[in-house]
Amino acid sequence: MPGIKAALLVGTAAYSDPKFQRLRAPVHDVEALARVLSDPAIGGFDVKTLIDQSSWIVSDRIAEFFVDRNRDDLLLLYFSCHGVKDESGRLHLAATNTRYDLPSANGISSSWVDERMDRSRSQRIVLMLDCCYSGAYTRGVVPRADSSAHVVEDFEGGLETGEADLDRDGWITINELYDYVYDHVRTAIPHQTPTLSTYGLKGELVPGEEPPARAGGG
Repeated sequence: MPGIKAALLVGTAAYSDPKFQRLRAPVHDVEALARVLSDPAIGGFDVKTLIDQSSWIVSDRIAEFFVDRNRDDLLLLYFSCHGVKDESGRLHLAATNTRYDLPSANGISSSWVDERMDRSRSQRIVLMLDCCYSGAYTRGVVPRADSSAHVVEDFEGGLETGEADLDRDGWITINELYDYVYDHVRTAIPHQTPTLSTYGLKGELVPGEEPPARAGGG
């Protein structure tokens, strides 16, 4: 039985700690990705979104997202938020109640996210980090280091238009999507370099397909 496609998109724009600047991009980015990923003609994902939620709600939903999965399920977890490092240099993803000077108390620890992914039965997991210090995280796809929206817009556009299907076989793989985003971001923002890392990946992950109007196109 083929696996399902599921996505959990987490965006945090507002923070109780005034040391965190309010962000403009997360709500737009989450809504845009949800629209494309849930489109049955493109991504076909079962998408759930979280906007401006506390760390305990986000943690609860992440834990729930990874349990009771099958080996062939394709899972995509996306964060658009502030990222902050603790005194040990470990990355924490900020929620509405996260303290800037004590992120280990109520931030979403990258090591905790790792544990949730490790314990999941799914062997096909994609993590997208859209935050500061995302390079401190060694597992994920297309991290972004500044406040521009180019990576998300290119990710979304590459899936929606089918342009990320570089070999024109009707399917858009993670490697094709990364190559597409890399070229576009490096052209628009020369100082920004998206990076790709994988963990235990065997074969290809296929998050999307060309829209019907483009399938088979030259």
